[in-house]
Amino acid sequence: MATKKEIIDLFENFGVKPSLETFSDRKSIQKLVYLTEAISNVDLGFTFTWHIYGPYSPGLTRVMFEKEKGTPIHLKENSNELKKIRELKNFLGKDLESSDKLELIASLHYVLSVAKGKKSDNEALATFHKVKPQFSESEVNEYYKKIKPYV
Repeated sequence: MATKKEIIDLFENFGVKPSLETFSDRKSIQKLVYLTEAISNVDLGFTFTWHIYGPYSPGLTRVMFEKEKGTPIHLKENSNELKKIRELKNFLGKDLESSDKLELIASLHYVLSVAKGKKSDNEALATFHKVKPQFSESEVNEYYKKIKPYV
């Protein structure tokens, strides 16, 4: 798994300064690292499971609080991984500024990925609405169209 410094460097590529001060900050870190792995296919070495706020990695939390040392992943300047990260930054746009939007996107991607081949998208979306009722149907439909090509 990536080191804390590499996670901070990753966030600099997104133009975001990572912070652990608030719950919202910590949630943003979790969701952005998940999306980097899931959408950009950049292996940072973290495993994600479902949590009340969507995809969550205990290993990422331990690394960020330096209770566990990560293994260097060596993202090189002008590498394919950095190109993918920049593409993800463009894809997310203003949503990078909202931990709730990142939660919606990451959670929707996670639910659709887990359901793939087992349930229809409509069934997966019904499950999503049950576990994430705070997001409106129109909001979910908007982000479903946005995230679907990446599932």
